[in-house]
Amino acid sequence: MAVRVFKRVFLAGAVLAFNGCAAVAEPVAPVPLIQSWLAECADIAPKGVRVENARVMFDADFVVKQPIGVCGCMSAIAGYHSIVVEGGKENLVQRGHFDLMSSGAKTFDLGPVVKGDASRVVRFMCAGPR
Repeated sequence: MAVRVFKRVFLAGAVLAFNGCAAVAEPVAPVPLIQSWLAECADIAPKGVRVENARVMFDADFVVKQPIGVCGCMSAIAGYHSIVVEGGKENLVQRGHFDLMSSGAKTFDLGPVVKGDASRVVRFMCAGPR
């Protein structure tokens, strides 16, 4: 009986250790190039890039300097595009919307991890109609 319990605990510990090692082995994504069409209205300070479940997550602090309507936006909703550039060709891989009524930290899903020499650009702009 004691041997069975030991095997179960050992196997559970081995699975946890393996899962922990897998998380450490996640690739590190480089900080993307930021292009902002909202620069007159908001400052963007990149805080970090991480990989979660094979997706690149980008953290940034936004400081709203003036309402984004001044930048031509029709609402306080802004948009972003995550673009992978490879061999001079741009490919849109992720896009989304977020509110920009006030300053604060934001997290963006930039899409899947890219391999090779591809680079990533994140463009911030007014959100179009949904």
